[in-house]
Amino acid sequence: MFKYRGKSSKDFHLKIGEGRALYSAEQDITFEEVAGIDGELAIDNQRLKSVPLPIPCELVLPPDKSIDTATQEIVGWLRGEVGWHDLELGTDPKYVRRAMHYEQYDVEKVFKQYGRSVLNFKCKPVKYLKSALQPIVITKGQQLNNTENTVAKPLMVVTGSGNITINIGKSKLSLVGVDKGIIVDSQSKSVTSLDGQRPLWSQMIDLGGWPEINKGVQKIDWTGNVTGISMIQRLGAKV
Repeated sequence: MFKYRGKSSKDFHLKIGEGRALYSAEQDITFEEVAGIDGELAIDNQRLKSVPLPIPCELVLPPDKSIDTATQEIVGWLRGEVGWHDLELGTDPKYVRRAMHYEQYDVEKVFKQYGRSVLNFKCKPVKYLKSALQPIVITKGQQLNNTENTVAKPLMVVTGSGNITINIGKSKLSLVGVDKGIIVDSQSKSVTSLDGQRPLWSQMIDLGGWPEINKGVQKIDWTGNVTGISMIQRLGAKV
């Protein structure tokens, strides 16, 4: 069983088939040939590539369900709003992936003809602990434990005013002229007002240094007039 866009494959009478191919995240590396140099130069693009996730499915219909209706419902589910959506696998229940369905062929026709098909998804290279996607209230001196194998890129909501410096282990965030509060999202690389409507780039000093939660135990501390910090940690593992 898997869930996509908030609905379960069981809702569409799909049974997961055998032989699902497994892929893992790989580093994005560009190889360039240079005259006079044996082999290629490897250029690390400092990111992970997206990961394909093919899910073989068999359509198992109840007697009162027509295949035409069932396949139309499946296509409507998969072809909904274009973009990245949560995908959960029953075989990996602690984690949620960000995924997008894409068709390499006409799924509706294949289901009608064979009663089975492979649903192709593309996933972001990091899967997230469900328990680390809920906002938590941070206290000064608190220790955060990143138990996963990637550096986490949190979303922080900071309330306070003036000049503020926040340290998470060796990671440092410097803010100036804060008025009431600010939202800093290390994943989307955005800095906005508390209502999320106004960019506040001028209040972040070092745009190259986004707050991160490195692997292991990291202490969070700050200076300045901070009245509160909440955080979505986004602890995740490579797919």
